[in-house]
Amino acid sequence: MRITRRRALQGFTAAAALGPSALAASCGTAPIEASSPGRLALARQRIKTVVVLMMENRSFDHAFGSLSLVEGRADVDGLLPTMSNPGPDGSPVFPREADLNCVPDPPHGWGSSHAQWNDGRNDGFVAAYAEGDGAEAPYRVMDFLPASKQTASRALAAEYALCQRWFASVMGPTWPNRFFLLCGSSYGKKSNDFLGARVPSIFTRLDDAGLGWANYYSNLPFSITLDGMSVQFPEMRKMDRFFDDAAAGQLPSFCLIDPLYGRSDDHPPTHPVAGQVAIQTIYDALRTSPQWDECLFVVTYDEHGGFYDHVPPPTVQDDRVDEGFGQLGFRVPAFVVGPWVKQSAVVDTVFDHTSVYATLAALFDLPPLGTRDAAASTLLDVLDEDRLRAGTPRPGIALDPIVASDDELFAADCRGFAFHDRAAAPGALTGQPELEAAFATKAPALAAHLGADTDGAWRELLGRARSRGLLRST
Repeated sequence: MRITRRRALQGFTAAAALGPSALAASCGTAPIEASSPGRLALARQRIKTVVVLMMENRSFDHAFGSLSLVEGRADVDGLLPTMSNPGPDGSPVFPREADLNCVPDPPHGWGSSHAQWNDGRNDGFVAAYAEGDGAEAPYRVMDFLPASKQTASRALAAEYALCQRWFASVMGPTWPNRFFLLCGSSYGKKSNDFLGARVPSIFTRLDDAGLGWANYYSNLPFSITLDGMSVQFPEMRKMDRFFDDAAAGQLPSFCLIDPLYGRSDDHPPTHPVAGQVAIQTIYDALRTSPQWDECLFVVTYDEHGGFYDHVPPPTVQDDRVDEGFGQLGFRVPAFVVGPWVKQSAVVDTVFDHTSVYATLAALFDLPPLGTRDAAASTLLDVLDEDRLRAGTPRPGIALDPIVASDDELFAADCRGFAFHDRAAAPGALTGQPELEAAFATKAPALAAHLGADTDGAWRELLGRARSRGLLRST
C-alpha cells in the first residue's frame, strides 16, 4: 500500500505530549516597530504564498558586516575596525576581508558556540577555530565576505528589507535550528539527532487548515528527519518542479526550499558565489512568476557556522529555559523580498526562525506550535502598509548577472571531500553526514544515486542560470 502523508501523520497530536506549551511569552528584546492590526488585515488580502529558503552556516557580520566597516553605513550594525578576538598568542585578531573562498568548516556545535559566546563577550571565535580545523589560520573566522562575493544578497537586501536582528533559534548546530523552523522547538535536542517522536509541525498545521505546501529540494530534504515524513509524499518535490510551478503560477501557500547541500548551500567549504547563483535563480523564478504579486520571499540561514558576530544574542522565554534553550543563537544573514516589502529598509525587529511560522499563523489564522512561535515577532514589520493599502505591488527588480568562472564553481577545494580523509567519508559529498545517513535509511533507492544527483543538480542549476542570463563566465 502506498504511504500517504495524512496516513503517516495521523495521530501525531496524541504522540506530542512532550511538546511545548502554547502559552505566549515575551521576547527578551522588544521589536522597534510593532505591526498594526490594520497591516495584518491588509497582508491577508495581498499575500497568498510564502517562500522560505534556509541556507547554511554564515553569520551576519561575515556576510553583511562590511556594510558598516567598508561602506560606512551607519544604519547597519555591522563590523567596526575596533572589534577583535584574542588569538592563540593573546594578540587581537581584527576583522579583515576574506582572501580565501573555500575554508575548512569552523566549529558550531552547542559547546563550541557557547564557548564563542562566552557569556555575551563574543570573544571565543578564534580560540574555538584554533582548536579544530582552523589551527593553521584561526583568524579566518573573523573574515568578512566582500560585496563582490555576495552580489545577489547585497542587491536584494539593498532593494528590499535587511533583517539585522534575525538570530538563530538555538546557539548550536543545524538540526536543532531547522527543527525550530519546522516545529517551533527542538524538543531538547542540542545536536544533530532525531526528535524521536511525532510532533506538530508547520506541515501538519497547514494540513489541518486545508492549505497547500511543498518542500522543494535538490539532493536532500531536511524534513525527512521528522517522524512520519516521506519523500513519497506528493508535496516533496525536486527543484526543477519549483521552477515549473513558479512559471505556471501554481506555487502552494507555503514553499520550503532546501538548498543544494554540498554545492550551493553556503556551508563551508562551498564557494560563496555558488550560493549567490542559487539565491538569484530562485528569486528570478519568483520575480517572473504570475504569482509575484502575492509572494513573500524569505532568505535566512540556519546558524552562524562558527563565524564571528559581535552582537550578544538576547534571551527568550522557552519551556526548556533550565536546559539552555532560553538563549538565542548568533545573528544570521536574513532578508525579505517581495512586492509588498518596504523599499531599502533595515529592520531592527528581533526575529528568529520561529518567526516564519508566526508569520504563517498570522496570515492564515493558524494555532501556535508552542511557546516560542506564539511569542515570536512576525515578518509583518517588513511590509509597507501604505503600499498594501493602495494595492500597488512593486515589480521585482532585475539583478545584474553573476560573473564567475568554472574554475570557481567547480573548484575541488570547495567540495567537502577536500577536508575529509577520503571522498567516501560521511558528509564528504554534502557536508551533512547525519542527513546523508537519515536519507539512506528513509530513501535507500534515492540515496544510492546521491552523488550523481548532487552533481547533476548543480549542473542543472548552473545551466538554468546561464540560460536565463543570470550567470556568465569570466
